Amino acid sequence: MEAGKSVRRLLGAILLVALALRLGNLGAPSTSGPGRYPDKFGNLYYFSDDYDYSMLAVGLLEGKGYIWWDEPEGNYVPEGLRGQPCTIRAPGYPFFLAAVYAVFGVHPLGVQLLQVGMGLLVCLLVRDLALRVSGGSQGVGLLAAAWAAVWPAFIFYTRALLAETLFLFLVTLFLRNRVGPSRGRRGDLLDGLVLGAAMLVRSPVVFLPPFLFLADYLGHRGDRPALLARWRGSLVVSVVALAVITPWTLRNYGISGRIEPVSSGGSITFFLGNYPGRQQGGQVFGLGPGFEDRVGEGTPDHARGPILMRATLEAMRADPARAGRKFVEKALWFLYPFDGPLYYLGRYNVHWGLCACFFLVGLWALRRTWRPTALLWVFVAYYFAIHVLVQSLTRYRLICEPTLLAGAALGAAWLWRPGRRAWALALLALNLALYARSDALHAMVAGVLGR
Repeated sequence: MEAGKSVRRLLGAILLVALALRLGNLGAPSTSGPGRYPDKFGNLYYFSDDYDYSMLAVGLLEGKGYIWWDEPEGNYVPEGLRGQPCTIRAPGYPFFLAAVYAVFGVHPLGVQLLQVGMGLLVCLLVRDLALRVSGGSQGVGLLAAAWAAVWPAFIFYTRALLAETLFLFLVTLFLRNRVGPSRGRRGDLLDGLVLGAAMLVRSPVVFLPPFLFLADYLGHRGDRPALLARWRGSLVVSVVALAVITPWTLRNYGISGRIEPVSSGGSITFFLGNYPGRQQGGQVFGLGPGFEDRVGEGTPDHARGPILMRATLEAMRADPARAGRKFVEKALWFLYPFDGPLYYLGRYNVHWGLCACFFLVGLWALRRTWRPTALLWVFVAYYFAIHVLVQSLTRYRLICEPTLLAGAALGAAWLWRPGRRAWALALLALNLALYARSDALHAMVAGVLGR
């Protein structure tokens, strides 16, 4: 009883710290420069993405439909697209914004406060993942929750009007629910709804359902009745998730005449990540070789993706060696903790370095007991492959980091046992020494990767 009270007190303290950090972050100055995209409501947006999401939401509220913003304030969208249906941006986050704006008005604060709440729930979900990975160790669970509470990227994205926090919450909730004992058919139905909602927020998870069956096989291949039961559950999850996105798929088909399950943005992201001369970033309508000479200003957004996909595939066939080097570069870049001049960069480097080292130890500790949590490791491998194939940005790795934190907490606890603590202290010292010179290390790695 006393142990349970102590756990609850510690968890409450962790959540208070998480709340304070996230609320404090709402008023932190931005290092992205002055806002470049004003709207008619007096809001100022720092990124093209958050401007797009917000203006799509306003279009829904004003009864215009899911269209590109057709008013001049801050509008970077080519004039030929203004007022036209949007297929590039996934609809989940703009619909979420529209619902919040309908209650609180078109202002970021209401959204940010809800995202702070999601951030606290993510801390609890990371704790649950750690409990499952560790076989129920309260110490590992609390360590993972504490790590999530101070994780710089989780804190940063609660203030941004970007899809990351909502997507992180939905996917972590889904993984937490699916890793562990079956929750019956009702649980399968609810998990399908959560996965479908996540698909509408960010499209890469659209292709996840087949991998649910693979994870079930890896986790239960020695127990045929249990395997068949898990497969039946995964089938329900997959059918429900696809049913959730089907109306939007039909809407996109009516616009473009092609099957686009959620959005047409994947083809553009493939271009940004693989076309010669493109860096790991850039606006959807940004400048760069291979864009303006192939896509006119008035080209509908649903037609842009196929044009750029063909251009990229042509370039890859013309120089397969360069394409191969690009895949290797993206694999390294996905693992390396650098993503432009975001204010949390230095702290993110230190946190990520420690997490990566302890995560490897955690994998070693799990070498004989990983099967019950196979979905976590299948998901990380799946997401890594998707973004190495398409476009690899460090913020895209965010969705894998709850699993990495759970594994790292297990690794840290495993090393802290008597007789191993010297190794834990050595890892800490190594990371602090390396990241004390993170600028120099970044310059070296950027040179190797041609940045």
